[in-house]
Amino acid sequence: MLNSSRRTFVRSTVTALVLGSTFLLAMTSANLYLVFKSQEVANHAILARDVRRAAADLLDAVQAAESGQRGYVITRDPQFLTPYRESIGRMPGRLQTLEDAIKAAADVLPEVKMDRVHLLIEKKVAELDRTIDWVEAGNLSEAIKVINDASGLRLMNEIRTDLEFSIRMADDRTQENLDWQTSLADILKFVTAVGFATLVALIGASAHIISRFVREMFNAWQVADQVNQSLEIRVRERTQDLMAANEEIRSFAHIVTHDLRAPLVNIMGFTSEMAKDSDFLADKVEQFEGTDEEKQRVREILTEDLPESIGFIRASSTKMDGLINAILRISRDGQRLLKMETIDLGALIERSVETVRHQIDAADGEISVDSGNLKITSDRMSLEQVLGNLLDNAVKYRDKTRPLRINVRARAVSFSHVEISVSDNGRGIAPKDHERVFELFRRSGKQNEPGEGIGLAHLRTLVRNLGGNVRLESALGQGATFVIRLPKKGQANQHHMESRQV
Repeated sequence: MLNSSRRTFVRSTVTALVLGSTFLLAMTSANLYLVFKSQEVANHAILARDVRRAAADLLDAVQAAESGQRGYVITRDPQFLTPYRESIGRMPGRLQTLEDAIKAAADVLPEVKMDRVHLLIEKKVAELDRTIDWVEAGNLSEAIKVINDASGLRLMNEIRTDLEFSIRMADDRTQENLDWQTSLADILKFVTAVGFATLVALIGASAHIISRFVREMFNAWQVADQVNQSLEIRVRERTQDLMAANEEIRSFAHIVTHDLRAPLVNIMGFTSEMAKDSDFLADKVEQFEGTDEEKQRVREILTEDLPESIGFIRASSTKMDGLINAILRISRDGQRLLKMETIDLGALIERSVETVRHQIDAADGEISVDSGNLKITSDRMSLEQVLGNLLDNAVKYRDKTRPLRINVRARAVSFSHVEISVSDNGRGIAPKDHERVFELFRRSGKQNEPGEGIGLAHLRTLVRNLGGNVRLESALGQGATFVIRLPKKGQANQHHMESRQV
């Protein structure tokens, strides 16, 4: 049910995200388009307004110049020359301003041209200057004749018509742009309103999906909590049963080894008696009444066959005694309470190396140590046994065709764990035997070295008691590397005390 709810929630969430993202992308694109379009329209309106202002300013200057000219000709009052000359002086700048504005608005007002306006202004200014010159020269009649001539009026009307056309076109385009901006603003408001409403709907749908999922999750958590409580009770019961079973196994191992040792001691004792008796009989064989062949056969039994059989019995008994001792040692180490203390890992490794230094020197070998400045909390005796076992194996199973090389390295592999590796260039272990060598009474490769096959099994038991694990990296003929991973802060094996209480 929880997985189905989670899948439904994921599908609904993904759908809402896709719809929301798509809508937001569309709305953002629309808003950006409307904003850019509105800016474009506003820019067109500004260009049209600039053309209108420049055309109006130029027309005003021409009209002001004509008014000043007519006032001076009629009254001959020099005061009229001031506005005339000011207007004439402003005309070149205003002509340039209009020309620049029309060029800038070429795409907005393509129908407005400057060529005709330039020509008409030049003619009008020449006419105005000519009349002023005649009045100043005292030829008033000629000046009045020019003013009364219809050509001047016609020239002025043409200038006014062209400039007013520019003004009218600019006004029309400005109005069009204003209408466009109004429409764009309305569209933008509509898009924003629709977007807001849609977002509110999506948020509401998402909130509904999330709240429903949260309710389902809460219900599932309640069920899981009840199941966990039940599981915790069952785990505690099973743990107690397991600890009791472990204690029974240890007791059984102790009892079995004790019961095995008693007949083994008897066998070894009676074997010694048999050896003494066979020696005694061997001395008395000449007193035996029988043929020479029978005496020879008895002599062979007492001096060859019987001692050989006794030797086999003793060897087997000795080996069995070693195996029994190994089982007892592993059982006792599993029960031993660990004594946790802060250990300087480098110093402990150096001491372990010194204990096998004479064996390494005797094998013409070298050993290197890279331990850093690490400190861990663990059981010192167990660590010494682990390192001693690995170093002894490196020396014992060396490749005698090449000088022995051993490398011991310790490093922190995380905030909470360290690794100790012991590498050698010995005869190595085949990959198929990597797990086998950690099994009790199992060995790998040629059996040309003494041992019962308990060392690595004992080592793994010690490492596990410390809360760590061990792995092997090796190939046949290429040496071996044993890597021990341990917690930086180990904890005492309290389960042994609990098992005793059970």
